[in-house]
Amino acid sequence: MKKTLYIIITLLLLIIVIIFTLQNSKSIDVSLIFFTAHSSLALVLFLTFMVGILVGSFSLLPTILHHKKQFKRIKKEIKNLKDIKQSSDLGEFKE
Repeated sequence: MKKTLYIIITLLLLIIVIIFTLQNSKSIDVSLIFFTAHSSLALVLFLTFMVGILVGSFSLLPTILHHKKQFKRIKKEIKNLKDIKQSSDLGEFKE
């Protein structure tokens, strides 16, 4: 069921992208400082979107690395606490 839903959503997104591309095939000039490019509007919008995703991903990278380091530290602390509990349990006499 999940696989079928995934395929349907993928096909719908593909159809939307195709319609978007066909409706925005007009050629435009893009200028950035000393650089000028001539391309289709759909391609420019797609590349702008991808650059936004990259910038967003790189801006989140320090937070992700911090959480990963914190997770490892907490996991190690939990292991140490379990070892301490286990060693204290072994030292007790149970009747």
